[in-house]
Amino acid sequence: MDFVFYNKNRFLRNSSDLINDFLKHSNQEMYQCDIKVINCLSEEFQANLQSMLSQLINATNAVSVEHLIEFPKKDYLTCTKNLIAIIPFLNFYKYDVLYNDNPNIQTKPSFLENVVIVETSWFEGKHKTQQFFVLSYISGNLSQCAAFKDKFLFRFFMDNYQNLRKNYKNALKSSKNILNYTEIFLGMEMTLEEVVLKPNPCYHKIPIQVYDSVLERVLPENKKLMQLDSKEGLEKMRCTMETRYNYAHKAGNIDVLSKSGLLSFAKDGLLIDHLEGLPPFDKKERKMIFQSLREHMNRESEGYNLYITKNDVNNIFLAFKNKCIVTEFSHDHTKKQHNKYPFAIIENKMLAEIFFDYATHHVPAYHALPKEEAVRFLDELIEMME
Repeated sequence: MDFVFYNKNRFLRNSSDLINDFLKHSNQEMYQCDIKVINCLSEEFQANLQSMLSQLINATNAVSVEHLIEFPKKDYLTCTKNLIAIIPFLNFYKYDVLYNDNPNIQTKPSFLENVVIVETSWFEGKHKTQQFFVLSYISGNLSQCAAFKDKFLFRFFMDNYQNLRKNYKNALKSSKNILNYTEIFLGMEMTLEEVVLKPNPCYHKIPIQVYDSVLERVLPENKKLMQLDSKEGLEKMRCTMETRYNYAHKAGNIDVLSKSGLLSFAKDGLLIDHLEGLPPFDKKERKMIFQSLREHMNRESEGYNLYITKNDVNNIFLAFKNKCIVTEFSHDHTKKQHNKYPFAIIENKMLAEIFFDYATHHVPAYHALPKEEAVRFLDELIEMME
């Protein structure tokens, strides 16, 4: 996207030029790039914003982003579109989201409608130097960008931003450390109805007998990495996973898995989010998992539902009724990703409601295999394990 660029003169610059300007001093001592984004999620601007933020966030850990977006109550379409737009950034430590769920009551200055405010700073010797940028996305016309070093002019924009920010009181994302993973979800799984969208089974849908089997093949160094090298650590994990499994199929829970995801798991024994250090599930273990899925699919009277979709499920989502949704990210373990979380908790009841509505009504009507066909497919997978 081209921008009219103001910096003591008037130029025409494209997005790549602006990214280079923001990162120009990234090798300098104590470089920081602080970005404030207001909306900018309409279809006209969304792709450009996503591309710019992705390149900036991946370029250096010195970049931080705060994004103000709108999640209007009962406007499911806007909420869904805005969620999809920000998913690529939710696992970054330094990407924070605030939302306004009643945007009609706010008095928003028109010049802060779709704006990105960028503050870059670095040290040259003992002196701190700052460069500021303000991008304004304009519908139907060339967007604008101003570059300047005037601290008082920057203060003008930031004071207006902070005044607007008061209307965005709710934090959308609450990322957690992987070490607390089971503790975080155990409490919710015991008390709340849950929807899972995932290509192949979640860990808490796997019988404890499978874990007893697969853990025998874990290398000693990997057991230490997974904190399973002591009797206490092993018993704690076993107790937790057994408890999670016991609540995994309670009334109101819905699993949405994909035909291709299950077939892939049948072939290689690897889950889409397979834990580092855990060996692939062998055929005997896979058979037990498929048998468990088949058994619970047939228990309709207990109020649990399992759907297998015809098409791929490309993301991992969990929704806990009236509380939150969780998105999990697949990582390449060969690369260091210190600036990322493995998953993000999105604290928004309405988004949870959207996922439950989707899994309850839309999936079985438009995406799922008929039950008889799904059972036959699971039987085929079980036979493959013989």
